[in-house]
Amino acid sequence: TNVNIKMVENGFANYYFYSGKDKYSNDLMDAWKICIDNKINLCEPSKDVCSQCIVFEDNKIKNSCNFSCNITSWQVRGEGREKFIFSEQVLSPGSSSRFALDLTNTGGTLFLRDDEGKLVEWKAG
Repeated sequence: TNVNIKMVENGFANYYFYSGKDKYSNDLMDAWKICIDNKINLCEPSKDVCSQCIVFEDNKIKNSCNFSCNITSWQVRGEGREKFIFSEQVLSPGSSSRFALDLTNTGGTLFLRDDEGKLVEWKAG
């Protein structure tokens, strides 16, 4: 049994390819999809109404809601330890907010989490 795959599948870890993809990469990505389907632990979706309409656009997030969204303490994380925390901020409808992460040595996958750490969106690199 590959413990890393089980950890990802059960939502105790994100997949991370620090030295590029290897023979377990596809299994780890499949495990993440299982976690997303099961909505457990790190894959538990946000209950915040804004989570339904905040989306990634390159190096920013955009509010596609028709109402303002408070994203204070929301976080964008890369695969590794990189993270960006939005300070006191409200996004009006149609507006966006930039974030800065160094994704040079990662696969570029991003995870957006609300102020309770629940998953809002993720984007594979």
